[in-house]
Amino acid sequence: MTITHPGGLHARPCVAIAQMAKRFRSQIRLSNRRQTVNAADVLQVLTLGAPCGSQVTIEAHGPDAVAALEALCGLFADNFGMES
Repeated sequence: MTITHPGGLHARPCVAIAQMAKRFRSQIRLSNRRQTVNAADVLQVLTLGAPCGSQVTIEAHGPDAVAALEALCGLFADNFGMES
């Protein structure tokens, strides 16, 4: 996914990602070129430090992995529910 929110992955988007990830039983990971983190842990997601325009990969493994990926991709596409 490409980060399109002008502020990148700052605190509010990271909270939205973690809250969404916690809704699922699957293990969900986010990664960029430097590291991979647990998407359900807001502090870990913050450490990605992903600015606008950067690429983040979302991986999910578990019983509801497809639903988790669809929900998180929708969250990214909607700029985390925030106006640009």
